[in-house]
Amino acid sequence: MTALLTTRGEGDICTRYRPRRMSEIVGSKAAVKALSNALKMGANRPKAYLLFGDSGCGKTTAARIMAMGLNCEKGDTPEPCLECDSCKMALDGTALHITELNMADLNKKEDAEGILQEMGLRPWSGRTSFYIFDEASKVPDEIFEVREGGTIGGEPMTFDFGNPTRNSGRFFEECEG
Repeated sequence: MTALLTTRGEGDICTRYRPRRMSEIVGSKAAVKALSNALKMGANRPKAYLLFGDSGCGKTTAARIMAMGLNCEKGDTPEPCLECDSCKMALDGTALHITELNMADLNKKEDAEGILQEMGLRPWSGRTSFYIFDEASKVPDEIFEVREGGTIGGEPMTFDFGNPTRNSGRFFEECEG
């Protein structure tokens, strides 16, 4: 019988017990099922996802699992192997194909334009570049305008919102919520 909580190395309690597969996420069954199904869709999956919820509910964790699952050598899966080079790099934070940005730190239109340019580049490692925009509800309106004028470029991404009060037209229409 497998223990409910398995220690995963060193660090703070969040790092040591953070889920690494969709099946390890507790609660949010509908969200886990939707994200798991999206990972199995291959090329037909949505290119952007909006993750809403209170602080600490698992938005960033789910996004990290999606990024790892899209690059696992097993193929697109909600249950990454955790053993291949791509999974190991994702787990230790050295994966060049996974970019996690705290949008609360982004405050200039030029910063957003630079990110959009980078998104057009091929991944340095892994099969798929994956962008996680954390704290997306704190992004100034002018940066949302840059995003709406840009393109996704085919790269999967998540926008994690703690407060889903922003409505920005086409931006939300392009995402799977």
